[in-house]
Amino acid sequence: MPELVHLLRQQDYGYLQIAAQLWGLTLTTREFPQACDELANLILDQARTEVFVEPLNDGDIKAIHSLVETGGRVLRSEFTRQFGTLREMGPGKRDRDHPFFKPASITENLFYRAIMGSAFFDTAAGPMEFTYIPSDLLENLRSWFKPEVNRNAAVIRSGDDTPGIQTDVHRSQITPGHPARPEEQLVKWLGSDQVLDDATTLLSAMRTGHGLIEDPRLLVLLQTAGLLEGRSINMIKVKDFLKSPRADAHAGLINAWRISSRFNELHLLPSLSCEGEWQNQPQATRSFLVRELGLVPVGKWWNLNSFISAIKKEHPDFQRPAGE
Repeated sequence: MPELVHLLRQQDYGYLQIAAQLWGLTLTTREFPQACDELANLILDQARTEVFVEPLNDGDIKAIHSLVETGGRVLRSEFTRQFGTLREMGPGKRDRDHPFFKPASITENLFYRAIMGSAFFDTAAGPMEFTYIPSDLLENLRSWFKPEVNRNAAVIRSGDDTPGIQTDVHRSQITPGHPARPEEQLVKWLGSDQVLDDATTLLSAMRTGHGLIEDPRLLVLLQTAGLLEGRSINMIKVKDFLKSPRADAHAGLINAWRISSRFNELHLLPSLSCEGEWQNQPQATRSFLVRELGLVPVGKWWNLNSFISAIKKEHPDFQRPAGE
């Protein structure tokens, strides 16, 4: 993460004065670059950090603790969902309205105290916006937040929750949803290998030239597995597919689907029209959902609606990891 002086240099002199006032400090220079260095050095004094953090309210402490526990950064969308948003305003409106005296959220309160900022960091899924604590301030806060301090503070889900992204932050292993209650088990959705029968029927119809209403999803799946090249049958692979034990053939289709960036479930929804040049990341989204499904206990019936609701609540942006 950037250091504190870097965060301060993204602001203006008025912001430096506000942060200094909230820390109980006085700037001795009006030259902006020197003022950034001066304020950073004053804030980073270890004793002053502890004196400042002690009187913060429980909400502020919880938010700081969450960031410290997650390695100093978390997706901005995740952080603001739990701790509120930062009202966007220019220096003029800020200096007239004084939002730092009556912050609308914990996020806003910590922002004006220069404890946290926002920046884009590169990830495996591309640049993504994170809320972060400057790296040098983080070191001070880590020594203050010893394991026994605020031990029960909630840790925000972040980082690894994002499809295809590997970060250095903690991920809470909470199973989405709840087990199906007895009355909810009246309707059960059973897994099956019926896709093999559908695939065989489609391949046979294409081989013999008989007309058949094609399912676009099945067509793309067979192309993904290499059984079709466009609309032409790959005779060698199809022969091996038909000769394989049913379980092996089924596993082959599943594995082809799991690793494919071509099989795009979003584009294949029957009633959805995807227009324009935007792109999504089907393989990353699929990996995320498979990982979440892997948290469901083996051998138990699980309520599907509760699973979907939990994903919607905890990860509403899983389809758009970069916030687009």
